[in-house]
Amino acid sequence: MRIHRNHAVNPARVREIRPDNGGSGWEVRLEPPVNKVLPVARRSLTVLLEVYRAS
Repeated sequence: MRIHRNHAVNPARVREIRPDNGGSGWEVRLEPPVNKVLPVARRSLTVLLEVYRAS
């Protein structure tokens, strides 16, 4: 699923959804071996949370 205009992720590989360090947005942390932290667009957050909870 698309979480940002530059990023798409497999919801099954999302390890964590958390507030970013600035506190104004959200980011996802992917499972190993990728271990990347990617920003989440405000428009994509509600859909991402629904998909993440369902899996």
